[in-house]
Amino acid sequence: MSATKTALAFSVVGLLVVPSARAETILYNTFGPGDAVSTAAAFFGFERGEEGGPDFLFARAFPFVPNATATLTSLDMPLEFPFSFTQGTLQVNVYASSGGLPTTLLENFAGDSSQTGRGTFRFDSALHPLLEAGTTYFVEATVTGVADGLWFLSNTSPGIVPDVLRIDNGPFQIAGGTRDFQTAFRVNGNLAATPEPATLLLLLTGTALGARGTRRLRSRDVH
Repeated sequence: MSATKTALAFSVVGLLVVPSARAETILYNTFGPGDAVSTAAAFFGFERGEEGGPDFLFARAFPFVPNATATLTSLDMPLEFPFSFTQGTLQVNVYASSGGLPTTLLENFAGDSSQTGRGTFRFDSALHPLLEAGTTYFVEATVTGVADGLWFLSNTSPGIVPDVLRIDNGPFQIAGGTRDFQTAFRVNGNLAATPEPATLLLLLTGTALGARGTRRLRSRDVH
């Protein structure tokens, strides 16, 4: 086998036996110690109009800023679903943002039949969108159909954030007045892969051997 082929084979074997480093981490978290949350909650979902007003769908979204660049793996949210109306499906969405409001939909999570009652619901990502450190994103809780739920508030909020909402799947807006609060949720992700030192060494060695083999072949062709 030529030196070039040997070097390439050596590099490929190195990549197969030495995996890249990937570690799941918490990118954002407003849970308290032991996953504690406030007993107060934000309402979302189908709402029957008061005093003869029209019925409508009410959705809430709250911002988060990842502490590292990573691909999304899951969300953890303390919810009660359904709360009163029950003929519908839980929906959770993750958005990019612009101007302090959600914009591009990055992933949609539909709740399954086991996600009922009160507790911490986990939503596993299928698309694994890349979330960049220092960039603002939004998590939205909403429903399809005639159902509603509660999203429990953080008892250790890192700061008060505006109440972003939308009505009947219309444009997002910031609620007026002073009703500002923070819901509890956790964003988990896989850090961007970085080659292990052993992998880098094998790649560099293979490249060097390949270069030497190429030079020898060229020298042999000249003579």
